Amino acid sequence: MPSDIDLNGALDVVLAWGPERNRPVLVRLKERFPGCSDRELLEVETICDAIGSCGVRLADEIGDRDMTGDQALRILSERWPGLDADHAWRALWQGFYSYWRDSGRFPEEPAPARRRPRKK
Repeated sequence: MPSDIDLNGALDVVLAWGPERNRPVLVRLKERFPGCSDRELLEVETICDAIGSCGVRLADEIGDRDMTGDQALRILSERWPGLDADHAWRALWQGFYSYWRDSGRFPEEPAPARRRPRKK
C-alpha cells in the first residue's frame, strides 16, 4: 500500500453508495489522492476490493455457519491492521446487504427450518 494513501480514506471512496458508485473507482480515487500514480491507485483499489470481498465472505459465514459479527470484525482488523472499526463495519455491512439480497434474510437471523422430503 503506498504510504501516502490512507486506507480508510480510500475505503470511503470505494465503499460509497448512491450515484457516486456509478463513477469509475479509479477516477474517484484520483480525485481523492491527486498526487498518486495510476499504478498506486490500482494497488489501493485492489486492496479495497479484497476488503470488500472479505466482508461478503464473512457475512456468508455469519449467515450460514456459527460465526458472530464480532469475530468477523476481528478477522478484518487482524488481516488489515490499518483498517479502523468504522470501515471494517462498513465492509461487513455491505456483505450483509449482499447476503440479504441473495437469501432474503439478514445474516444474523436464524435460518429457516429445512423440511426433509417425505418418503413415499
